[in-house]
Amino acid sequence: MWVALQSDNPVEISFAQHCLNEAGLWNAVLDDASQAFSGIAGVQGRRLIVNEADAEEASRVLLEAGVACRSPEDRGVEPLF
Repeated sequence: MWVALQSDNPVEISFAQHCLNEAGLWNAVLDDASQAFSGIAGVQGRRLIVNEADAEEASRVLLEAGVACRSPEDRGVEPLF
């Protein structure tokens, strides 16, 4: 799976998910419920994932829609430090 977008903005996640759905690309939102239990909004952020095979297409779709997403080369991995 490739993390296309991580955001604590539910509108941004919803719009990006809509764009991917319209393009026929499978996607899912992770960490949606965990924010409700964290007690602090914006700490974790929700992650929008797509299949790695669709990373290039998903990136193109999101960038055309004006959504600042990760680069497909990034593979959604962030350094710990």
